Parts: sequence; C-alpha cells; structure tokens
Amino acid sequence: MGGKLYAVGGWGAGGSRDAKLEIYDPGSNRWTTGAPSPTPLAGSGSAVLDGKLYSVGGCTATVCGSDSVTVYDASDNSWSTAASYPEDVAWESCGAIGALLYCSGGVTDDGELKSGYVHDPAADSWSALPDMPKPLWGSASTAANGLLLISSGVSGNALTNVGYAYDPAAGTWSSLPNADVATFRGGGAPGFYKVGGATGTASPVSTVEVLPGYDQTGGSDVSWLSLDSSEFTLAPGATVSVAVSVKASVDEITQPGEFTAQVAISTNTPYAVASVPVTMTVAPPNTWGKISGTVRGKASDGSTAPLKGATVQVDSWASSYTLITDKDGHYALWLDARNNPLTVIVAKDGYAPTVTTVKVVKKGTVTTDFTLKKA
Repeated sequence: MGGKLYAVGGWGAGGSRDAKLEIYDPGSNRWTTGAPSPTPLAGSGSAVLDGKLYSVGGCTATVCGSDSVTVYDASDNSWSTAASYPEDVAWESCGAIGALLYCSGGVTDDGELKSGYVHDPAADSWSALPDMPKPLWGSASTAANGLLLISSGVSGNALTNVGYAYDPAAGTWSSLPNADVATFRGGGAPGFYKVGGATGTASPVSTVEVLPGYDQTGGSDVSWLSLDSSEFTLAPGATVSVAVSVKASVDEITQPGEFTAQVAISTNTPYAVASVPVTMTVAPPNTWGKISGTVRGKASDGSTAPLKGATVQVDSWASSYTLITDKDGHYALWLDARNNPLTVIVAKDGYAPTVTTVKVVKKGTVTTDFTLKKA
C-alpha cells in the first residue's frame, strides 16, 4: 500500500501468535512498525482492497480455522473488523478484483476446503462463489488481469503443482499451467510470481517461478473517464493515439476538486505496460462557496484532540448534507451560496452535540471549528 510492504501476523519463534505489524519502505530501505493486530493469527488469507489490508481467517497456536476478518487502514494506522467469513478457514487464497474481495480454498483442523466467497465492503457482506475444482490450501495466490490466481499447495493431504484461475465476470474456474515445483506456504504476487514455500514440514525452498502475462492489477471502470478506443493491434514501431475524455457532470461527482484515475493497458504479451495517469480538475460554480473546519473533543482535564468519525449535518432550505470527519477531525463541503443560511449540527457518541448558523460566501471559504464536550 502506498509503495510499502506490510507484514502482519504469523507465529513467533516460540509458536505463539505474533501481533506485530511491520512495514518496509523500499525508498529508505528500512523497516518500521505500525499498530499491532487486535486479533493476531497465522496462516491468514490476505489482500489489499481500496487501500486497506484485509486479513481473513487463520490459526492460533493450537487450532487452525477462524472466521475473523480484520482490516488495517494505513491512512490513520488503525484496525477495524469486517463481517465474519462464512466458515472457519486458514491458509486460503485471497485477492482483490475491482471493488470486491475474493477468497477460496483453505483448510481447518476438520479438513480441506474448496468453497469460496466474495466480500462487498459497501454492504459488509459475504456471498458464495462456485467451488474450486479441487480443495487447495497453502497455495501461492494473487489477483491480476481481473482473475483470482492460485498455484500449488496441498490437496488430498499431498503436495500439488496444479493451478486455477477464477473469473468473476464469467463466474467460472479454469486451469492454469502447472508449476515446475510443487510447494506450499509460499508467496504470490502479480506477474504471476510464485516465491519460496516448502516441499515438506522442514524443507523450505528458495525457488522463484513466474507465469508471464498476469501483471495487470487493480482497477475498475471510472464513470467520469472514457476512451475513444479500447482495443487495437500495435505493429512494431507504430503509434496509435487514444483520445481520453473526462466528464464532471456524472452522478458520482458532487463536489469540486481533483479526481485521479489510471488508464490500465493490458497486452497479450508477457511484457508489462505502465498505466497512464489521468487527472480531472473540477472548479466550483461562481455561485458556490465552501464551509470547512475541524471538530475537536474536550477531555475532562481540559485538553482537546481532533475527533475522527464525528457527524456534521448541514441543513438549508433547499437540502441537507451529512458529513463524517476524517482522522484529523476535518470536514468540508462546497454548496450554492443561495442555500444560505445554513444550520450546522455536530454530534459524536459520548459528547454533547452542538448547533450553529453559518453563511457561505461566493467563491470563498468560511472556516467553522467546533469543540464538543464530554456528555
């Protein structure tokens, strides 16, 4: 996330669960630590979705199989929980495709699994997927080219080098070429790279394999961006121009500001192609103004601190808006100055709410801060 590698969970040297979150920054070539996991487990499935690290299921020091789902948000170094996995699981394969999280396979102390599920963060719910062709656990896995990719692992209590790809668009599984080396508990990454693992309980290996062509990651359609061409054949040395159009009048764009996206380029060759960044800047209409500020909470000793997650409700004769403060207690809203006057109500569990009247100024910003007292 953000160009850094995050490692969390696993077993410590003594066999106990390790809660440490360790963060590697390639730019500075150093490791730091983040907030420890509130539910440390080993053998969890993991994936990054919408800038957050999901850790699904796993093992304790004595039992393999859990329905725990924890989520790490690097933007504010905090953990939260998501809806429980539909069954106990460990050593399953997970990957993020579009706006959804896909997991399949795994194992518990009761046996191997070939079931799979997809998680929708917007609804915080899981739905069943078609079963894998055979149970697999401890596989190398990743998501690329719009597919959940799985290779090797254990099936039927024996090592295997088989691989499968799940296509959410078709709702079907297909076979991948077999890996050269059958391993389990190794790493996977877009490429499709298969790194390390073991060929037995005490037989780790340093083998690295790659199945070329699976290097397109992330992404989903952006409503405000369109292309005049989406597929073409490019001859050696030739050039093709693709017109990119942006449109600020789509339903999703309700506020001025900068909006960014990436145009992903996939090919039928084994060579990676860099994405092309696109930025759309939306200016406010001439009759609009901005209200912004910071909400702070006041402790019993008189000290104050920004309040994350406070509700800021802005009411006018024309409409109402509900805002939630960010990790710094900040809120902001552009709206038509002809909505004046505005009634602003600020509330947060455990604090006494407050209300005030505000008038926005055309083409200007009105800063209104709030300090809530403990209820």
